[in-house]
Amino acid sequence: MTVLDLGGTVDFWQDGTIKPARVVLLNTYESNSGPDPTLEVVQGDACMLPAALRGQRFDVVLSNSKTRGIWVLAIFCHCGCGCQY
Repeated sequence: MTVLDLGGTVDFWQDGTIKPARVVLLNTYESNSGPDPTLEVVQGDACMLPAALRGQRFDVVLSNSKTRGIWVLAIFCHCGCGCQY
């Protein structure tokens, strides 16, 4: 499974129990993916997808954020794997 995480963190994926084959983290700030080869960090804005990500396909696009004190989770799944969210 390949995941595009909008605004995600390396720690979230390194500490989590779900380990996709590839995770791309898109953030507005620079970050380091560390030693995990399944994590790739791309700097950019999700509202204006960087050229490096255009045309790529992901099984899941994930975004969770805190807006006005409320946690919001949006998951878009197109992998046909029976994801439930």
